[in-house]
Amino acid sequence: MFGSNSKVWVVGLFVALGLSSWALFRNFEAPWIDGVGIDFNGACWSQSAHNTMRAGLLATRGVPSAFYFGPLPIPPSGYYTHHPPLLSLMLAGMFAVLGEKEWVARLLPITFSLVGVVLLWAIIKDCAGSRAATFGALLFAVMPMELVYGRMVNFEPVNLVWMLGGLFCLRRWEQTGELGWRNWMLAAFVLSLWTAWLGYMFVLILSVHFFTTRHKRYPRLALLLLGLCVASIVLFMLQIHWVQPNAWQDCVAAVRRWISRKGWHGSNVTWNDWGWWISRTLVIRIHPMAWALAVIGGVWLLRYQRKDEPLRWLGWVALCFFVLSAFYVVVFRRASYIHPYAQFYFIVPVAIAGGIAVEALARWCESQSSCARAAGFVAIVGVYAWLVFSGERQGLVLYRHFRILDPNKPEPASLILELSRVINERFPEDTTVICNFFVDYQPQLEYYAQRTILSSKTPAEWTDATSEAELFSKLRWRKLHRRRNLKADERTNVTEGAKNTQVGGVIWLGEPGAKKILAALPAGLREQINVQGIPFCFWTPVVSPKLVALTFDDGPYGEATNQILDILKEERVHATFFLLGINVEKYPAITKRIVNEGHVIGNHSYAHSHLLGYMPTADFQADVRHAENSIVSATGLHPHYYRPPWGWHTPSMDEQLKDMGYVVILWDLGAKDYDQGTSPETIVEEVINNTLSGKKREQVILLHDGRDVQIAYPRQNVIQALPRIIDQLKARGYEFVTVEQITHQSPYR
Repeated sequence: MFGSNSKVWVVGLFVALGLSSWALFRNFEAPWIDGVGIDFNGACWSQSAHNTMRAGLLATRGVPSAFYFGPLPIPPSGYYTHHPPLLSLMLAGMFAVLGEKEWVARLLPITFSLVGVVLLWAIIKDCAGSRAATFGALLFAVMPMELVYGRMVNFEPVNLVWMLGGLFCLRRWEQTGELGWRNWMLAAFVLSLWTAWLGYMFVLILSVHFFTTRHKRYPRLALLLLGLCVASIVLFMLQIHWVQPNAWQDCVAAVRRWISRKGWHGSNVTWNDWGWWISRTLVIRIHPMAWALAVIGGVWLLRYQRKDEPLRWLGWVALCFFVLSAFYVVVFRRASYIHPYAQFYFIVPVAIAGGIAVEALARWCESQSSCARAAGFVAIVGVYAWLVFSGERQGLVLYRHFRILDPNKPEPASLILELSRVINERFPEDTTVICNFFVDYQPQLEYYAQRTILSSKTPAEWTDATSEAELFSKLRWRKLHRRRNLKADERTNVTEGAKNTQVGGVIWLGEPGAKKILAALPAGLREQINVQGIPFCFWTPVVSPKLVALTFDDGPYGEATNQILDILKEERVHATFFLLGINVEKYPAITKRIVNEGHVIGNHSYAHSHLLGYMPTADFQADVRHAENSIVSATGLHPHYYRPPWGWHTPSMDEQLKDMGYVVILWDLGAKDYDQGTSPETIVEEVINNTLSGKKREQVILLHDGRDVQIAYPRQNVIQALPRIIDQLKARGYEFVTVEQITHQSPYR
């Protein structure tokens, strides 16, 4: 009844699934507040999925943005380009269907973990029988590494299933010869490649094995797997380069960082320190008794695998995972030192070899007397009972509440959620919040606040907080440099848009240096708020408004100018028009409309001649006066502003214009809208991106409602782009003014 292939052992699979479910579904709907790395990953990958949903799949190209918590659009520095994208995309799909909740994110790794139990059971069953499969699956299910990290929203639980699934299909293909199983195997391995870098390592290990196997189809399979690896890496590199120009350098820097011997804070880690830490981690997260059983099972497999092909195949599976784990842990020293779940894949060879060891004991008991047999099975039950008890207890020990203030002192469990809510309510979306706590980088507070949060305990840094967001640039650089090991010449890309970033502050008044920070704060609104009984000072600096002045050249231009005036009237925006005298003479009524609707006008020469800079003084002044007379005739106003055609002017021209009562007005940014081949989309993108990346809070934008003196030149690209430009800049907090409010000089004499 209880033989090695008895159907009764299928019950053992459901027992293993029950034990896994019991642990994995604990606190299923809890927020991301664990502090040992489990919820760290949950928050950052949930944020990546959130960004993909709000920005759109086309805008992000599917590239993760796990550590970006600011407003749209996502800047190039906001993308997390050195990780494959499949996990983030799977989460985004689940969020789209089930909603953005913690339990939805946890459902992904938990589901895969349970499927992993089933696949492992099926693989062992096929090679060693149902009883050995049950022993192995039970051992897998009760290990602290699986109980804790099997529910972590990260690559490990997902990628393990792709690997086991590929091996399961490989075994079926070898047994049946059906190409369908081979295709499913290849699909599983491709999914593994797009889930984690360890997928590449695993496929390469398999390829090396297949190259050394005599069967004629295996070398071809190895070449096919290597081809899939090359194709995947090329597509991945093209994908990330699409959203971040320096993405390839970022990947290289990441590899160098992970194989270095530095710890979290940059200090070197000796081999002794590293070895002690890895040994301690492996013993804590994989029970010593499980290791002991694995050693016994490994010896047993080595002894009998030559006589039994299925056992040999099972031993090969265990060896593949062992080599994978050992290679990753040893070569990528920094990753294995700072990530306690880096040794996750060791649980597969331990479960396989351990299950075989218990199966060997069961077979030995079957050959003994009834008393010895009963004693043996009682011992097996006792071992597993102890593993369940100790695994559950150790799993609970590994959970620890994340503390954002003082890691050595208790704080309310709901502090992260409540403080995040207040930050979200008090600060606009594009605000970067600076605090004097939150030193150990964890994304939970940023995730719930949906604000970029930077930490500084240095009072001197707070004095720069309103200096064009220089403090943001400094702290943001420090934070990303620590995580991504960026080079100094990449600072411009990293701090993209920093000059226009709003800054706010949250000062924990219980921090020892809080008084010095309060004394160093620039002028602004201060409000003390108690959150869960803990006092904080919320500070909003006094900053100048962000102003943009729309200017239009080469008009008036018939119906094109009228349509632009209609849009400005509907949007309640005033602009500055630099007029050509020849066009004013043709459209005096439109010129009057410009002035009557509250817009400002300036002189842009008479006929937009490219020879103005080469004209004798008398001829140049005559052109300016000719244009001015046309404007005065139509409006009665004497313009004070002069914009030279193409922005080209000489010191001599400037001196002459000054003597004539003019001030030269240029611009800060344009979009080549004068070319009818420039699409509305390009105009919008250029204007918005250039405005956001500008260093000044007051910027003059150049557009065109005309085209020299060509009356029939279409202006539809500008007309279609203008409403979107206005809407997007308003959404980012920009105020539209005329040039007068920026230059503080009257437009008329």
